[in-house]
Order: sequence, then structure tokens, then C-alpha cells
Amino acid sequence: MRVLITAGGTAEPIDRVRKITNMATGRLGSLIAEEFAKQPGTQITYLCARDALRPAAAVEETVPIGGVLELEETLTGLLRRTRYDAVIHSMAVSDYLPRRVTGARELADSIAGALLDCAQPPSREEISRIVLEQILQSGDPAGGGGKFSSRMEHMLVRMDQAPKVIGHIKRLQPHTVLVGFKLLAGVEGNRLREVARALMEKNECDFVLANDLEEIHGDRHRALLIRAGGHYETLQTKAEIAEAIVNAVVGAVG
Repeated sequence: MRVLITAGGTAEPIDRVRKITNMATGRLGSLIAEEFAKQPGTQITYLCARDALRPAAAVEETVPIGGVLELEETLTGLLRRTRYDAVIHSMAVSDYLPRRVTGARELADSIAGALLDCAQPPSREEISRIVLEQILQSGDPAGGGGKFSSRMEHMLVRMDQAPKVIGHIKRLQPHTVLVGFKLLAGVEGNRLREVARALMEKNECDFVLANDLEEIHGDRHRALLIRAGGHYETLQTKAEIAEAIVNAVVGAVG
């Protein structure tokens, strides 16, 4: 059985020394890899953030990545190169990418200048259009070769939506068993299940591990492993989650 596991959190550069990331450590992904390693003959590819925890058990291949775009390119390449029986996508992927950086005063000046250039007083719709254009165009590209000055009194970072990498998996490998992950914070159980089921339907997941940040404390980790049809089991620790995911995948792969 060939298994691809993603783990850790992506990091998106603002410049050469600053980045935006999340709090994912890769701990759960590493435990899932260790649990899969107990299955005889299982070959594991561990695709992870550069600073993510690595499994103690031996894996066939470890592939470190940085941001969402590198993840997208690397994951696509792996899926085109190798047929996987299962993909466990536990990586916390950034929802937004830094695109441009400017100062608040500089942005205000550019908006004022654009409004003053109008031949006649602009309408509300025209003002909105002008302001939006200046927000989208002002500043310098993020992630470039330099470092933005620390003397900038109010740094504004414009961020755009990142691609949804999970959507590529079933498109490239329709027959793989896909385990998706959904993390929310401070929601009711019904809401968590609804969002998890939406993720399952949109991305053709076979299972979704749904969890709430407020119920994660070290290795104590309450989560729901949801199957197609809405059936789910409740798990209380990371070790239980890892074991349940492996058992579910092995049963689905046959």
C-alpha cells in the first residue's frame, strides 16, 4: 500500500526575512505516518512543511515544502508520478497569499491623488472603484528579494486567496482514498459537522477529520472522523485519531 501524508503548516513570505504562517506543528501528521508504518509493506511519502515534526518511523520519502504554491506544484508532481492508494491531507494550508506591501500614508496619498485627478466630483460608485484600484495596485510585490523597511509606521499587507490544493487530489487520482481535515474554532458540533460534510462533498473526500481548536490541548485532541453518509466516530487523543484514520483507510483500500 502506498500512502501520501501531508503535514505541518505552509509559510507565505512577505519579504526575505518575514513570513505569515499558522500554528500547525505536524505532530498529528507524524503520528499518522508512524501508525501507517506498522502496516506491513506500506510505503509512505511524507510531504511536510520544512519545520514540521518528522515521524520517528522510517518512511520511503520525505519531501519538505514552504508555501502554498510550492505545495501545489510538488503535490501535483507526486500525484502524476506515483499512484497512491491513499492521501491523508493533514497539512494546514494557508488560505491567503501576501501579494503587495505598502505603508498606510503612501496608500492614503495615492488614493487622494487619484480622486483629485477626477475632472468632476466622482459618484459613490466611482469613488469605490478608484479606492479599490489603488488598494490593488499600490505598494511593492511581496516575497521579493529585499526586506521592507522597519521604519514604515503602518505596514499594510494585501493578501489574495490561495488556491485550494485539496481540490487537485481526486481530479488527478480519482480512485485514491482521500482523508481531508477541517479545523474550526469555537463552533457547535452541528456546525462543525456541516462544514466538514461540505468539504467532503466539494473535494470528494472519503473521510474528513473535523476538529475544533478549543478542544485541542497537547495530545488531548477531541475530533470527529466523518464518513460518507454522515456517520462519524468521536476520538479523544491524537493517538486515537491516528489509529482510527489508519483503520478506516485500510478498510477502504481493502
